[in-house]
Amino acid sequence: MVVDVKDASGPEEEQILALVRAGGFKAAAFGYSAGEAEQQEWSCELRWRATLQDVTTPAFVHQLRTTRGVTRMCWTPQTR
Repeated sequence: MVVDVKDASGPEEEQILALVRAGGFKAAAFGYSAGEAEQQEWSCELRWRATLQDVTTPAFVHQLRTTRGVTRMCWTPQTR
């Protein structure tokens, strides 16, 4: 999962992780990079088990996408 934030008005690490955890996911790794003009990118490798029938996007992805300051949200689930 990748979350791009335009400036300090967007969510911080703990806010992102709180939404992830509330959705029943565990962060296995969490990365950060900063660009010009306070732009930030948060990347998070998540662990969870979905059923074979569950192909929906988790609710926290939609919550993050509509959070103030978030300019881009990327959700790419992996199959086994």
